[in-house]
Amino acid sequence: MKSAPKIILLIIVFKSIFITNAQTNFPEPDFSNVPMYYDEVTKELKNLERPQVNVGMRATGLTSGEQYVYIEGLTSTIKFSQEKQPVFIFKTSTPSEDPQSVLNLVKMQVNDHKGKTQREYILAKAGMAGAKSTVKLIGLDFQRIKPGIYRVVLGEELGAGEYVFSDPNKTTNPRAFAFSIVGGGVRAESQTSVAKTTPSSVGLNVQTNTTSTPSSSVYPEPDFENLVYYFNSATNELVDLERAVNAKSEGAFGFLNLNSSISISGVSSPVKITTEAKNSFIVKLSNSNDPYTVIELLPCTLNEAKQTRDYSPASKKGQPATTATPLKFKRITGNMYAITTLEPLAKGNYFFINKSIKEKSIFAFEVK
Repeated sequence: MKSAPKIILLIIVFKSIFITNAQTNFPEPDFSNVPMYYDEVTKELKNLERPQVNVGMRATGLTSGEQYVYIEGLTSTIKFSQEKQPVFIFKTSTPSEDPQSVLNLVKMQVNDHKGKTQREYILAKAGMAGAKSTVKLIGLDFQRIKPGIYRVVLGEELGAGEYVFSDPNKTTNPRAFAFSIVGGGVRAESQTSVAKTTPSSVGLNVQTNTTSTPSSSVYPEPDFENLVYYFNSATNELVDLERAVNAKSEGAFGFLNLNSSISISGVSSPVKITTEAKNSFIVKLSNSNDPYTVIELLPCTLNEAKQTRDYSPASKKGQPATTATPLKFKRITGNMYAITTLEPLAKGNYFFINKSIKEKSIFAFEVK
C-alpha cells in the first residue's frame, strides 16, 4: 500500500508529459509570417480569410480627420465558435525574429460606408495637435513550439465579432488574415464563397490544406516552373496560356504590381476556355513563396480604339477600375498548386501575373 502514492505521482507525471506533447504537436506552417489555425478534426493547419486591405481617410470635423483600415464585406468566410476559442500557429521568418514585432490582432467594427458594408478599424486620428495612433490591439503572447514556430496565445477570450491579424511593419500593400467569432457553437469552416463585396476591392482567398492533399498523379506536372497553365480535365493535359507582353512597361515585368496599369496587345486571346468547363489552373513555383503574394488573376477591359486589353486598378475617364479575381490555391505536392476561382468566371478576357519572376510573367486567356 505504501507504493500507491508513487504510482499516483507517476500517473500525474506521465499525464503532464502527454498534455505538454499534445499542446506542442502541431504541423509546421508552410510559410513564414502567415498565421494559420489548427483544425482539431483533420489535424491540419488551415488558412484564414485573405482579403484585400484598403486604407482610407475621412474628415470628422473642420480641422480633424481619421485614417482607417477597411475590408469590404459584412463578415469573414472563416468562422469560429465563441465557446471554443481557436488555436493559431505562427512561423517567423527566422528563428531569432521576435513574433511580437511582426504580428498584431485587432477587432474590427462593421460599418456602412457610402452604401457599402465594410469591416474597419481606426488607424490614427489627426487634428490641430497633430496625428495620434489609436489602434487598440488585442494582447498576444507566443508559446514557442520549436525555434521560429509559435502557438499564438490570446491575452483575452475573444467575444463575438470580426478580427484581423496584420503586420504592423507592412504599411504599403498590407496583408490581412481575417476571421469571425460567432456564438451558438458554430464550428470553424472555410466556405466556398467570400462574403458579399462590391467590385471596387476584391482580394485573393488562399486555402491551402483545407482538404486532404490530392495525389500528384491527379494532375500532370508542369514542364517549367513559375508558369501558369490551364488544366483540361477532359484530356488530363496542361494547356499553355498566351504569353503576353505589357505594352506600357515592356521588359519591366519584375516590377508588376497592382499599383501599375497593364496593357496587352489585341482584344482577344488565342487561348479560349468555355464557361461550361470547370476552370482550374496549375502552377509550380520555383521556391517556397506563399502563392498569395505572387500569383494574381486580373480581368481585362477591352480598348477597341487602341486594340488592347487593359487592366487598371484606378478608374480613368470612361473606364472603371478593375480588381483582382478571388482565387483558391490547393497544394498538390511540394511547390505545385491547383488554382481555382471562388466563383465561375464570366465571359471575357483575363490574365494571370506572377510577380516573383522577371521574365514575361503575363499569362492570358479568354472565357467564351
